Amino acid sequence: MAGQKGSGKTQIIKHLNLSSYSKDAMDMPYPLQKIQYNNLSINIWTLDGKWKTYYYCENYFQNNDAIIYVLHSIDCEAISQAKYTINKIIQQNQNSKTPVLIFFNQKHYQHVQIEQIEQLLNLQEISGIDQYHIQECCAIKGDGVIQGFQWLQKLLIKNENQ
Repeated sequence: MAGQKGSGKTQIIKHLNLSSYSKDAMDMPYPLQKIQYNNLSINIWTLDGKWKTYYYCENYFQNNDAIIYVLHSIDCEAISQAKYTINKIIQQNQNSKTPVLIFFNQKHYQHVQIEQIEQLLNLQEISGIDQYHIQECCAIKGDGVIQGFQWLQKLLIKNENQ
């Protein structure tokens, strides 16, 4: 799971009803936290807006079964960083086709449609993405969080059985 600082990653994780996690670890500018949720192993890191952070993350970009990205804004910088991050993870990942789940934390953007986000991110242009899903959510209330993880879990189980 990746996303800019303040995008809602910590709040999303809180809605998974985990028995424990470390807030200090969640706020570090490089990968530090690994959690388990319904047989999914999730690595969580925060991107602090500085591109040098990717140097620390590269070991975590390999051998991922999926990518979860939390997007909280549709400004140019946020979209640019989302595209860069997803592309970087796909390039480093050793799985040939990787599903991508994007949580769009819409607390300030209720009027934005999923189709607009799809156009801005242009995910179908990134080779290596098998399937993607953009899940609207409210990280504070938890709306949409479980639905996003259910989509991902079903897809991973289906892919594993093929």
